[in-house]
Amino acid sequence: MYSKANRSGTNPSLTFNITPTCFVIETNEDGFTRANVKAICATGKSSKKASQLDDHIGEKGFGFKSVFAVAKKVHIQSGVWSFCFEHSRGQDGLGMVTPLDASPTPLAKNITTRITLMLADNGHAAYEKLVNAIEDLPNTVIFFLQKLENLTIRIEQSDGRIESTMIRKTKEPTLQMVHLSREKQCFQGSNEKLSSLTERSDYHVVTHMIKKMPEDERRTGRHTAFVQLAFPVDAVAKKPKLSRLGQHVFAYLPLQRLPQLDVSR
Repeated sequence: MYSKANRSGTNPSLTFNITPTCFVIETNEDGFTRANVKAICATGKSSKKASQLDDHIGEKGFGFKSVFAVAKKVHIQSGVWSFCFEHSRGQDGLGMVTPLDASPTPLAKNITTRITLMLADNGHAAYEKLVNAIEDLPNTVIFFLQKLENLTIRIEQSDGRIESTMIRKTKEPTLQMVHLSREKQCFQGSNEKLSSLTERSDYHVVTHMIKKMPEDERRTGRHTAFVQLAFPVDAVAKKPKLSRLGQHVFAYLPLQRLPQLDVSR
């Protein structure tokens, strides 16, 4: 549903708002189509068109249902659509595919789609686990979300503080370089700023095309694939930056962090 810039002419962006009771996702993408709604209300179907140039992820509508690992109710509001799903652990799963009417709520001017997850477990331990998982997202996660340029994460901490983190990606049009910035601000309430920290990093990108891939029913008609490697470099010295923690491996989404490669040879 994303283009380089959506119909409003703004750059694609995504916002997470996390509180002890709900996880709200807001975006300025072009909005749900009828095909999108039908696909999300079913399993074994997808509105994504497979082609030789198809770079979509997901497997026929099953990915969305994973939200019920943490949510008991999901409200989707996009364009003319406003509906919800309800499912609790132990139920037969019909609630995951049966849409219910839901009253729309006002959206901000630059927001076209809102997805609200009502958390199934409101306990302190469960919320801390969720917050830790979100805070552990690496900056580079936005690097491999091809069309997304801004990711904002707002977290309501258990002590009342609000932490807001913006991860931004910019590309140099003529060089194989990507610049990432992560700005983190902490507020007490809605106005009092307690701290602010900005980190910046540069990456040199190398792209390789794999050809003559074997036939596979999951990628009908596709025989090529791109592999991208992004090497962190020092912005001033233009030399590689090594991390003792290793680097993350992505297949559009983070898979794992591998130990540092030996580049001394």
